[in-house]
Amino acid sequence: MSRVSLDVGPFTLTVTAPSVDGESEAFPPRRLLLDDILVRAAMQSVAELREGCRVECLLFQDGQVTGVQAVTSQGTTFSESARLVVGADGPASRIAAEVQAEEYHAQPAYQGTAWIYWHDVPLTDVEIYLRDFEGVYAFPSSGGTVIGANWAIERFRALRRDIEPSYFALLRRVAPQLAEYVTRASRADERLYLGATRNFFRTTQGPGWVLLGDAHYKKDPCTAQGITDAFCDAERLANAIDYGFAGRHPLAETLAYSARQSVEWALPFYELTCQLATFAPPPPDMLALYTAIQGNQEAIDGFIGLITEATSPTDFFAPEHVQQLLEYSTEQAS
Repeated sequence: MSRVSLDVGPFTLTVTAPSVDGESEAFPPRRLLLDDILVRAAMQSVAELREGCRVECLLFQDGQVTGVQAVTSQGTTFSESARLVVGADGPASRIAAEVQAEEYHAQPAYQGTAWIYWHDVPLTDVEIYLRDFEGVYAFPSSGGTVIGANWAIERFRALRRDIEPSYFALLRRVAPQLAEYVTRASRADERLYLGATRNFFRTTQGPGWVLLGDAHYKKDPCTAQGITDAFCDAERLANAIDYGFAGRHPLAETLAYSARQSVEWALPFYELTCQLATFAPPPPDMLALYTAIQGNQEAIDGFIGLITEATSPTDFFAPEHVQQLLEYSTEQAS
C-alpha cells in the first residue's frame, strides 16, 4: 500500500506516505504469513526451532541470567545455557517478570478495537475515518481486507457484550461505503477479533538478559506501528550483540547504548500514539493545524508520516515548524 485516506469529518486528507530508506510502500501481512516467513528465515541461518516448548524459569548464577529451564510438549524438562537470553515473549513476558524489569511511562488502555477479515472488498490502500471517541479503519492484507472499528475505552467496555452489532452500526454511521462493501463480501474466517492494551516501557537489559519488541515496550495499536517498532528494535539489538560478542566493546555497554537509542527514537511516537488513542476531539490548536495543512500536500504527507514513522513528531510539532505551516496557510488564503 502506498496511499492513505484520512477522513476527519469536515474534510478528507489523501496522501502518499513519505518514504523510509527509499521505500514508500507499506506491507500488512497477517501474522500467520509473517511468522512463517520469519521462522523459515531464522532456520536458514543458524537458529534451531523447538516448537511446543514452554520456558518455565530462568537460570541464574551470582545474580546473572545464564540460561533457561523449559519443558517440551511431551512434558520433558530440559535446560539450555546462554551467554545472553533475549526475552521476545510479548507484553506478558515471563522473562521480564523473572528479572523484575521495572515499568515506566506506563499509561492505561485508551481505546478498544474490533476487526474482521473480509474477502471481495475492492480496497487497495488505507482508509481511516476519525470521529469523536470512535473511528473506522480499513486496508488490504494477505488473506483478506481488514475492516475495523475503534471506540474510546469506556464505550468499548460498555459495547463489548454486544460488539458485533455495534461494529456494523459504526460502519454504517461513519463509513457507509465500507458498510456497503461488506454487505456483498464474505468473511475470510468466522472470527471477530478484539483488542485493547495498556501502554508501557520496561527496563530493557541487565546481567545476561535483554528484552525485545512488546516485551520491551507496548503501545496502542491505533497507529499500527508495533511490527515496525519490533523490527527496528531487533535490528538495533542485533548490531549491539554482534558488537559486544566480537569484543569491540563490553557487551553490557553496547546493550545499554542500544536501549537508550531505542527509547529516544520510540518515545515521541509512543506519546503521540497515546494521545491519538483517546479518540478525543482535537483541541483548538490541533484543529487549527489540521485546517492549516489543507491544500499543502507536502505538509499533509509529512503529517501522515507521523503514523508511518517516516516523520519525527519532535520535528513536525516543533513550534517553529507549526508556525511555518500556519503562516503558509494564511499566505495562501490572502
